[in-house]
Amino acid sequence: MGRPDPATKSGPDPVDLGGKPGRDSEPREFSAYPQRGAGPAAGCRGIVPAMGFLIVFLGAGLGGMARHGVGLAALRFGTAFPYGTMGINILGSILMGVLAGWYAMRSGSQPMRLFLATGVLGGFTTFSSYALEGILLLERGEMAAAIIYILGSVVLGLAGLLLGLMVMRMIL
Repeated sequence: MGRPDPATKSGPDPVDLGGKPGRDSEPREFSAYPQRGAGPAAGCRGIVPAMGFLIVFLGAGLGGMARHGVGLAALRFGTAFPYGTMGINILGSILMGVLAGWYAMRSGSQPMRLFLATGVLGGFTTFSSYALEGILLLERGEMAAAIIYILGSVVLGLAGLLLGLMVMRMIL
């Protein structure tokens, strides 16, 4: 008898999952947003755009609650160093990497991507999205854009915070 001929096997080919590559295909690019340049409601075929906002809202609420819980738990280590924030940023980045790896190698629904990546991880930490986008620029070989994005986000983010503090100190 032997092994069955793969050309005559029954059932769908593992790569043919309604247009979404399966495990045996090339990795796809992943972003916290389903389409490059798209906002939270985009990329959800089959659902109304307002539903995308609701999906993100629900996920962000859960992510924010988790962030608050980790922050409270980290107070055990003292307040001289932001252990909670650092832990959240590292854990969020690890989770975003796991999620990006899953979506790159397997299929998944756009609403679930919005819920988990933009919603839950966005509510937990935006650092995970920052890390993902920076790595994607590096992987695409866009070194100048990656450097501008990575360093610019940190430097201009800190400068923006200082500017906001200075303005409020002048006003108040």
